[in-house]
Parts: sequence; C-alpha cells; structure tokens
Amino acid sequence: MINYEASDSPSAFFANVEQEEVFTVGDMYNRWGNTLKLRLLTNQGGLKKRIVNSELDRPGLALSGYIERFAYRRIQILGQTEMSFLYSLPPEKQRQAVYNIVRFPAVPCIIVCKKLHVPSKILEVANSQGTAILQSELSTVDLQDQLQKHLEFIFAKQILIHGAMVDVYGVGMLITGDAGVGKSECALDLVERGHRFVADDVVVVKKLQLNTVTAFANSRIKHYMEIRGLGIINVKDLFGIWAVRTQKDVDIVMNLFRWDGMSNMDRANVDHKVQMILDVPIRKISIPVTSGKNMTVISEVIAMNFLREKIEGISTSDEFSKNLTRNMEHQRAMQW
Repeated sequence: MINYEASDSPSAFFANVEQEEVFTVGDMYNRWGNTLKLRLLTNQGGLKKRIVNSELDRPGLALSGYIERFAYRRIQILGQTEMSFLYSLPPEKQRQAVYNIVRFPAVPCIIVCKKLHVPSKILEVANSQGTAILQSELSTVDLQDQLQKHLEFIFAKQILIHGAMVDVYGVGMLITGDAGVGKSECALDLVERGHRFVADDVVVVKKLQLNTVTAFANSRIKHYMEIRGLGIINVKDLFGIWAVRTQKDVDIVMNLFRWDGMSNMDRANVDHKVQMILDVPIRKISIPVTSGKNMTVISEVIAMNFLREKIEGISTSDEFSKNLTRNMEHQRAMQW
C-alpha cells in the first residue's frame, strides 16, 4: 500500500521555491556560444533581450506574412528552407519578411544555421528593432537538439530543499530532517565508506523529465559540507574527485527525526510512504535517531533494499506480511 503524504515539516523540508531566473540572449551567447558555434551578426543591444521559455520556432509562415499563430515569445530558427525563401525575394521584400518577425518586441533573437549568408537588408531591419541575429555553424537539427537541452535545464521547474544528497550504491538518497539531527554527519560517513557526495545544506532539485526529479548542488557551495563543531570542509579536496558527482536522480527520501519513545511507527513499513516533490512521487522512509544508532549502515541497507525491490520486484515488508498471513491461515486450518 502506498501512502501519499505531505512533508512532516514543510518549513524544514522545502527551504524555498527558486525564483524565476532572468536569462537573456547575452547569457545564452556567453554560456554556449562556443558549444553552439555562434557568431553575433548584429549590434550588441539585442543581447539584452530576455529568453522566457525553452521552446524554439521555425517561422516559415510568419516570413510569408501569416502571423496570426506566430509564436513570437520563442527563439526563431532559420534553416536552409527559410533562408532559401528569403534568398528568392528582392532586397525590400526580404526586409519586409523579416520585419514580420522582429516587429514583435518579445522575439528573443534569430539564429541562422549552417553558417548561411545573411543579407544586409535583414541585418538592418533586425538592428532597427533591437533584435539580435546570430549565425551558427551547426546544422539545423544539431542546433535545435543542443539548444533545446540547454534551455530546458535553465527553465526546468525547480525547488530548494534543506538536506543532504548522496549516491549510495547508485541509489539517489536525499537525507532530510530538522536542523541538528545529523544529516551532514550521515552524508560524511557515507562518503568515507566510498559513496558519492552530491550536495549538502541546500539541495537544488529540478524536474527535467516527466516522472523524475534530479538533485544538484547549489553553485555557490558545490563540494562543500558543514559539520557542526568542525566547520566547512571541501569533500572533493579531502576525498578526491571520485567522491563527488554533479547530479543524481532522487530515488529515496530518508527523513531523520529525533525519537521521543512515544511516536507511533509502522515497524514493518507495510504502508509505503511517498513524498511528493515537484508533483513526482518519491519513496520516503522515516528513521528515528537515537544515541548509538548506526545511521550509515541503515542508509546502506535502505539503498540495497530499494535496489532489490527495483530489480527483483520484491518488497521485503510485503513479502513478510504475506508469509505471516499465510502461516496464520495455515494454523487456523489445522485447528479446524
């Protein structure tokens, strides 16, 4: 049985919803200009325009004058087909065709693929409207594929979570809990035993695919970990490059809480709890923390048990419950 639940402590689990990132054409050009083999053909003023989504558009109909359904908030890609159409027009009609696109202030920019020549009339009208035209050496298919992936990462829905993220036997384990419960110490012990560190304190979680959320470190504190009483350590410098990784899909949420001896717990864990993160269900296991308990070994067992369920399709708690019920029914039948 799966039990979907909200966070036990929302303020502790969800640190903050990431604010919308302001991303400009200039940011795209500076970050990925070399990868996408881009060259700016117009004035630099157009680099200040904002990119507001990850979608791309091929504006063939808009160039011909039909703009009723024109997706003007997207980056406009001109390939061989669009440029061949423009080449077939006299200079003034080239200007008018491109004006049909750049007259919309929300158009971020135009990218011409395959290093195709861009006539001067087109550059003039783009400059007059403050829209950048960039030229790429890549084919249209390659440019769209690479640019789409870059933009999807930038505009993916994301959230910041207070916790630690570790790759344990290939299982992405997000360790959560109240401040001071031992999240970082547990993560450090796992790294010392050969597992791989992803993030501590502030974990950036993005929804890059429909049913998957992926954890990253905050860029400002990447590879760093805070241990109370010791201070800040650099995991990569102390344990080596093999002790860290840049990202990992979240498979399990292990929530640590202080055991007061009174709380009711499902000791057999028959009712599988699920934590919703960005509308994606993630298996959640709550572990009480008491003096002397080896949280590292427990974390490893949780990961191994998860792998067994995933690979063999067998839930230990369900298996135990079924065997217990079968034995009880057998004993009841023997009594009759």
